[in-house]
Amino acid sequence: MSLLFLDLHKERQKQLRMSFLDFCIIALFIMFNANVASFLGNDVFVVFIFIILLVIFFLKNKKIDKELFWLLGAWIVINIISSFVNFKQAFSIVSFCGVTLRMLMPYFMVKIVGRTFWDKFFKFSYVLVLISSIFWLVESFFPQLIDALVPYLNFMTQREQYVNNGFYIFVYMHSGWATDMGLFVRNSGFMWEPGGYACVLIFLLCYHFCKIDYQVDQKIIILSLVIISTFSTAGYVALFIVYIVSFVKNKALWRKYWFLLPFFLFGFIGYAAYFYNTSEFMREKIEGYIEQDKDTYNWEFEGQRILRVSRWGIIQISIENALRRPWGEGICQSEYILQKYGPVEGPSAVATILREWGWLGLIVLCLALYNFCINGHKGGWGLLLSMIVVLSSNPFLFKYFIYAMVFEYIIFNKYKNLKINKQCQYLKIRSY
Repeated sequence: MSLLFLDLHKERQKQLRMSFLDFCIIALFIMFNANVASFLGNDVFVVFIFIILLVIFFLKNKKIDKELFWLLGAWIVINIISSFVNFKQAFSIVSFCGVTLRMLMPYFMVKIVGRTFWDKFFKFSYVLVLISSIFWLVESFFPQLIDALVPYLNFMTQREQYVNNGFYIFVYMHSGWATDMGLFVRNSGFMWEPGGYACVLIFLLCYHFCKIDYQVDQKIIILSLVIISTFSTAGYVALFIVYIVSFVKNKALWRKYWFLLPFFLFGFIGYAAYFYNTSEFMREKIEGYIEQDKDTYNWEFEGQRILRVSRWGIIQISIENALRRPWGEGICQSEYILQKYGPVEGPSAVATILREWGWLGLIVLCLALYNFCINGHKGGWGLLLSMIVVLSSNPFLFKYFIYAMVFEYIIFNKYKNLKINKQCQYLKIRSY
């Protein structure tokens, strides 16, 4: 029996070994989600990467799942209906192909890496968390040093950050408009801004909690502290949800200390109220969202103009639109929204999914998050609720990340239903 488990361990370690190809694909996946490198806005580069992924996919003798065609079929139908409903707009085939191509990229990335994609993503991202934390501490205590390095480190930074003296070097994002929170600056990590970084960190925290059966180890503590360093309102709410669900899921801890949960909840609510009233960034942000509601304001940068609305406002507008057009708008703008509110945009991935895919898209996202399988455990309510909180507060720049999780659910979930002997599950072929 001991020899069997030794073989299982060796096989598992072999599967988790990251090849150069895996490294490159996961690095690209993270970079596309960060969306701060200047070359990511180049359509030629995106098409080139897609073709490379396609070639590797077929060279590795991978097969396209039939479920992918069902998804593409639904996307095409949504856009056909939308083009008729929003008849005043000219439907752009080029835009449709561009959006669809970006939607398919995560599928090929996950398929090429295989069943260990998310394990390797966690391993890769956790190293980036540690490296970026060093940069963040240096920036907090020696801001002059970081400022002096800006001209040498902004060679791959997108234009908006570039002109605001920010830089992106893959392992760290120095935001040109990073907010000083007193002793520390808000931590953007390796994402485009602190809120986006909090979103990735919440996923990593949930993932590791599930993987170690809801215990607490060094990685859990470090990830929690880094989430705090983002000073993200949504990140803090999501962090609370993760810990509550993890406490309940930890059966041994729950059985022993269940009576402490009410005290913990009341204590947290009391501290949260105190923190809310004494912390300017929490109070001002939340009250600002409530006051702004659906009020719009102009955002301009080098000829680009967007009519912006708050996170809460864009969610309200998207729900209102989805009640009238439940099938979604696809790549088209909703003429209902245009006539009532104008060409508004807001930083909410959930609102964008609801607007593009309708109620079906939002339902599939929730199912994907709830059923996301980690080391035999479902992500469940912890992953669902915490991720919905942070995705509601961040723009759809996370589309690659979101689509990868959706593909995991609607396409690859069938492999999880295979009845595998528990002792030999890691000796099974773990590839798509």
